[in-house]
Amino acid sequence: MTLREQTDDCRRSGMMYAGRCLALVLAIGGLAVPLSAQETAPSREPLVLDLDGCIAYALENSYDLARQRITLANSQLGITIARHKYAPGISGSASHRDSTTPGSLKVRQVLPTDLEISASASAADLGDSDARSDPGYSIGLSKRILGGGSYHESMLEIDNSLIDAAIAANRLSEQERDMVRRVMRQYYDLQRARQTLVIRQRRVEIAQANLEHAIAREDPLDIANAQLNVPTSEAALLRSEREINTALDELKRLIGAPLDAPVEITGEVVFESREVDVESDIKRSEVSHETVLNKRLEIRKTENELPISRSRVLPAVDLGFTADRGGGTAKEDGWSYETRVSASWNLFAGAERAKLRQLRNQLADADLSLEMLLRERQTSLTNLARRLEEALRQVDIGRQGVEVAERRAALYNDRWENGAIDILEYIRSQNDLEQSRVDLVDLEITYLETLADYLHAVGDPLR
Repeated sequence: MTLREQTDDCRRSGMMYAGRCLALVLAIGGLAVPLSAQETAPSREPLVLDLDGCIAYALENSYDLARQRITLANSQLGITIARHKYAPGISGSASHRDSTTPGSLKVRQVLPTDLEISASASAADLGDSDARSDPGYSIGLSKRILGGGSYHESMLEIDNSLIDAAIAANRLSEQERDMVRRVMRQYYDLQRARQTLVIRQRRVEIAQANLEHAIAREDPLDIANAQLNVPTSEAALLRSEREINTALDELKRLIGAPLDAPVEITGEVVFESREVDVESDIKRSEVSHETVLNKRLEIRKTENELPISRSRVLPAVDLGFTADRGGGTAKEDGWSYETRVSASWNLFAGAERAKLRQLRNQLADADLSLEMLLRERQTSLTNLARRLEEALRQVDIGRQGVEVAERRAALYNDRWENGAIDILEYIRSQNDLEQSRVDLVDLEITYLETLADYLHAVGDPLR
């Protein structure tokens, strides 16, 4: 094959690559849709969301947050259930036998400190028969005065339900902040893929232009090298398209949008660095982060049980008082009074003493666990601050790398046009420039992702 034939063959191959590249770009832009598909596809209004819109949509539609809100609602209902312990109770009864209809009514009220008050009334016959007698009345009081029955013990269930509700609310708050962080990271990932796509589209255009220049020079080696660079650039472009589709599907899943729903993500990522004071952030995290708050609340629940466990080591002493006004004839009318004192004690209370020691051990273990958590958070925040500083430094280095690659690509362009080098070195300089731009985008997004992780770890709002 002569040089002219080789040149013509390469020119035809170049036109084929150009057509393939154009079809690829149009497909990515959503323009290469068959006419029949455009006519038959149902028109659906796309959901247009920027970053704030994605966050708002996720906070409203996330399944994970919906489940945690159910947990919080159940915890709040637990408060109502615990308080119902002190709701008054009323009971009544009536029966009929052998022409008599006896009946009774009783009201019972339990107050904090386990003070129980009861009042009852009964009648031998509620009808109009001769057997009807005056009603009888009874009033009773009972209270445990030793071995329990304190106000603290009687309110323990309510206090614990309030703490459980506060823990659930903190978990919901943390999950909401974590959802914001995850949405931001996924949004950044999508924008990273989009910016990379633009750079790789330019790389395909440059590769095609290089092929045309090489064909015009009729240098077989340059033509072969330029010809190889076109499909390589196209493959990178296809990879960017896949990364965009994958990132968009993951973002839809994360925010709770249907995967088949048309979603248009708008906006762009603006790189902005931020100064952090890690020592101040660590101190603020120790008093405001939801994980630390919940650990302290769990310790408080254990502390609430400690005085109750101490009181159960003592003998149980109950005091009761009853006043009765019996029914029957007038001769039997009158009030009678009864005072009762009862005591019980498991010999030496060995089991209760062991439970008290267990509770103290649990409290000591919880205190150690809190201290370990605080140290872990200190270490984590310090490491994140270092990573943040390193990421910012990498961004500066990446920008310098782009500047160097631009100067080198310009120099190699002059040399190639002057015939001092072949096209392979020129292509390498161009690829290095495009790759340095891709790397800079990745470094800037990595910094923003690390910043989001840091703010979430501190307990600060991310938006």
